[in-house]
Amino acid sequence: MIELVSRLFASTISTIIEREGRRVVRVIAFGVAATVFLIGVTVFLIMAGFFWLRLHYPPIEAALLMAAALLVLAILCVLPPALASRRRPPRQATIAEEVAPLVDILKAAGCHSEAAGLLAGSQLAGRIRPYYLVVTAMVVGLILGRKLDPRAPSGKSRQP
Repeated sequence: MIELVSRLFASTISTIIEREGRRVVRVIAFGVAATVFLIGVTVFLIMAGFFWLRLHYPPIEAALLMAAALLVLAILCVLPPALASRRRPPRQATIAEEVAPLVDILKAAGCHSEAAGLLAGSQLAGRIRPYYLVVTAMVVGLILGRKLDPRAPSGKSRQP
């Protein structure tokens, strides 16, 4: 009985490997072809850029400009993975540690609603990305700046 199960299992596995092996080889072949074509496209784009720059600059300067542009592109391709590999400490723990003494001071002074607001703000800041915090601060700054500016036009007429 075990021999029968092992034969069925072996034949099924070999069929799957044969079928999937063809698919994997096909995907690899098309990937290699696409890579070759992309390399060709890149070479011709670089040549076209050089010839266009040569119309406006001497050949040495055109070559240097193309080299500088390619160096910038290479740095832009290498920089994100290098920055992503760095591990950052979690923000939530550091925010809570920094806010805890202020919350204690506010509670000791009898400002319980302010302490609760500070705790809620620190929890919210730990969850929101810095980009959204900056955008929110800019929008609030613009709104408050318009409201507090005595020169800003409003419905009421103000005398400076």
